[in-house]
Amino acid sequence: MVCGRIMQNASVAALAASKDRQKEKAVTVMMLVRFSGHSGAGKSRLIAALPHYGIECKRTLLYTSRQARNGESHGKDYYFRNTSAI
Repeated sequence: MVCGRIMQNASVAALAASKDRQKEKAVTVMMLVRFSGHSGAGKSRLIAALPHYGIECKRTLLYTSRQARNGESHGKDYYFRNTSAI
């Protein structure tokens, strides 16, 4: 929810800074937000809930040398490579 407030405040600030009030349009603000935490902390659940608040997120994928866990797939959760390839 904090991310939602940040996005909403940023949109309001962008509209307030608009010099031409007669041609106001919807403003889309893009931000880079990093969610970090230990395994099982709820990062994926938080990201999945953001559309409910009107926030569109695009997820970046990282490369990892570890083996895929149950339910993870290459190109969806991570790019799985061996250490020599990384």
